[in-house]
Parts: sequence; C-alpha cells; structure tokens
Amino acid sequence: MRDFFTTKDSITNTASVQGYYTTMPGGDPIRVTDEDSVTLDCIFADIEKKADKDNVNPGERINYTITFKNMSNKEMYNVQIVDDVSSDVFVVETSINPAPKPGESLATGVTIGNVSPQREKTLTFSVIVSPNASDDITNRAFADFKFRDESGEMQTASTHITSVTTTVGHGGDVSIEKTADKDYITSNGEEIQFTLTVTNGSSYTIEDVVVTDILPEGLTYKENSTIINDSQPMDSDPAGGIYFGTMPRNAVYTVKFSANVDLLK
Repeated sequence: MRDFFTTKDSITNTASVQGYYTTMPGGDPIRVTDEDSVTLDCIFADIEKKADKDNVNPGERINYTITFKNMSNKEMYNVQIVDDVSSDVFVVETSINPAPKPGESLATGVTIGNVSPQREKTLTFSVIVSPNASDDITNRAFADFKFRDESGEMQTASTHITSVTTTVGHGGDVSIEKTADKDYITSNGEEIQFTLTVTNGSSYTIEDVVVTDILPEGLTYKENSTIINDSQPMDSDPAGGIYFGTMPRNAVYTVKFSANVDLLK
C-alpha cells in the first residue's frame, strides 16, 4: 500500500456561550451556558495525470496515466474519470484501460470501479498528435465518485481538476544569421568583423552543434579575433569549425571574428 496523507474520519467544531443573571437586585449572579457543535465528515480524494513525454512532434503518440487516490477512511463507489481531451489529438480508443462501459467515453467519464480506503486505481490511454497541433497540448481530468455519509445515505462528490501540458515541436530546427560591421570595403588590409548568430528555434535539444565559416578568396582570417558568446578573444578560425556541442531548445549562441581584406597581391 502506498503512503497517503492520513485523515481523520471527521472533524468536530464546537462553539459555546455563557452569561450571568440575577433574580433580584444585588442578588448572587447565576451562570448560564450552552454549546453546540458541527461535525464534518472527512472525504478526501486526489487525482494525478501524467504524460510519458514532455515534447512531441505531430503524428507521435502520447501515453497518459491518470491515478485516482482514495485518501479517506471510507469506501468510494462508482469512481468515474472524466478527461477533457485536447482537440489537437486523436484518442486511440482501443488503448483505454479499463475499457469504457457501453455509452461511456473519456468526455462523459470512464468507470474504474470502487476504491477502498487508502488505495488507488489508474486509467491509462493513448493519443496521436494531430498534424495541425499547436505549440502546447493541455489535457485536463477530474473524477466523480460516491460515498456513504454517517447516516448511510449515498452522496456524490468530485475531485479537483488536474492537467498536464506537452509541447509540440515540428522536428529539430537550427538556424544561422551572418552580419558584417560594414556594407562595403575601400582598401586592402581593411578589417571586417563578422557576427554569426545561431538559434535553436525548436522544442528539442540539438546535439553536436558545429559552426563553420570558410572565407572566400580576398579575405584572410585575423588571428586571435574569435569571440564565442562574449568570451575572451581566442585563435579559433571558423574555417575549421567551432564546436558548440549541446544546444538547449530556444538557445541563441554567437560567434564574432574578424578578417582582413587581401585583394591586391
């Protein structure tokens, strides 16, 4: 059995009142009191939803697990999990476990049965991401259940809403932009500084990133002019490749280096 938050069967809150009166002027005060209480049954349940992927591409599969936990000391009956499936996915109907009863669906609620005190049950299902999916897929779920109160009457309750969000990418994507600090040159030996901006615009980490810049004839790399991500200048000719390695999603790296004009031989 899992470790759950231990609850009481009930919580009682008591209020009291007191006062004094006399039957005649100057007589001894007589104390009067009364009290009353309200008892609340403790019926706690929790629901948790997890996805097996944080990032997906269109056409990929996401497997969901929804866990219902009975955190009280009472039996919970006819537990149904309701899932607001995103319009950006298609449900694999045969993957729903336990299988829906006739007339049931994720949208209307799938019965997972009774859940004993301090126990849990799960519902699992899979979806396929739509080709037109947006950047985020958010699925929400909650559970309805029944329990018997102290008088034996059957009552109905619901859990809070739980949600999980998966980011949709469109494959790995890396881009490079090159700029120069001038638009034209006027003399031999003139220095030009180039800036290379590399961007990982995808939702995936890109590995083994290498930036290469081979200068054309008439330009010569200036030694010790390379600056990587605002580091100290170093002698690293981009013609041989500058290794960035791992580039997290949405990361932006820069390379600056200089070259001298060498057109007149």
